[in-house]
Amino acid sequence: MRKLSKLSDISNVVTEVRFSYPEAIHSVLVLGYSNQVPIESFADGKIIVSNKNGRFELLLNQKTMTPCSWLDRFSLHGFLLSDPNSGSWDWNDILTSGSTNLLIITNAPVGGGIWLSYTRPSGWDLPLIGKRSKQP
Repeated sequence: MRKLSKLSDISNVVTEVRFSYPEAIHSVLVLGYSNQVPIESFADGKIIVSNKNGRFELLLNQKTMTPCSWLDRFSLHGFLLSDPNSGSWDWNDILTSGSTNLLIITNAPVGGGIWLSYTRPSGWDLPLIGKRSKQP
């Protein structure tokens, strides 16, 4: 089951958001804008994630951002963001569940938003598929 959640609007040169990350098998960070924003306008931008596992930085550029249609239903143009450690879109190894994640966005064009897309199996509480159910 895939869920999509808006974490924050990007309304300043520096945007900070604290959030709890749900237990998931796959996660993606997506930037969304109502108008067509060229990747070149992110040249000085950076995403920083801090949590109990450390601090991770992603420079925003053509190598780390991929245009996508994931936010089309909200009439937004989207960019998938690469995990700075693996180069893939999956952020599951960086985001930590059960504790606070601090996400800082610097020098990104204002007027957009940052979204979290995550996938949980439909049988999440079934034994051997995901998190085990508690026995009565």
